[in-house]
Amino acid sequence: MRRRRDSSLGGIREIVMTPLIDLMTFLLLTVFMVASPMIEYTVNVSPPRMTADKPEDPDNILITLDADGKIMLDRRVCTLVELRTRLSDLKASKADAAVFIRADADRPYREVIDIMRTAKAASFASLGLVTAPEDE
Repeated sequence: MRRRRDSSLGGIREIVMTPLIDLMTFLLLTVFMVASPMIEYTVNVSPPRMTADKPEDPDNILITLDADGKIMLDRRVCTLVELRTRLSDLKASKADAAVFIRADADRPYREVIDIMRTAKAASFASLGLVTAPEDE
């Protein structure tokens, strides 16, 4: 007598990848959503405190002056001369962008003015200063 195999007792013949890919995509999306706000402020700077509205345009350019006096554009250290050439290059692609300067509160005012002068020399008309919110 011939034995009949029940198909429900058989092994898995194939793995369905679609739910696994969906799960992986969801997990990666969640990780990037949590990590992306932390990436913006990787340089430790404590700006002065002041109450102001937040800029909304994502095309804005952020220049950081840290506590050691290093100037950073796109998380890359540069000098004032390099900053001017890089800002001139960015002006070609982001003509309407605003430049925001995020400086440590303990840096001399002269250094912030030098960065502002460099941004003006690169033909950016809109400049702003990033501050921390005041404690009320």
